[in-house]
Amino acid sequence: MAAALVETPEGYAFEQFLNAHPQLKDTKLLAKYYSKELLETAAAREDWVEPDLQPLPDLRIYRC
Repeated sequence: MAAALVETPEGYAFEQFLNAHPQLKDTKLLAKYYSKELLETAAAREDWVEPDLQPLPDLRIYRC
């Protein structure tokens, strides 16, 4: 979500935002980064955990 936000021009309506980032409509997006086992841990329920399947996009490559 953060990567999509920083690469979207200001002033986009929500529908424009979703159309520009159709991957956010993917109901399995979370499963591409996090295993079910990790998401079921106490640590994941209580705090931030890094994804275990692949890294999240690096926000330093996007405009800020």
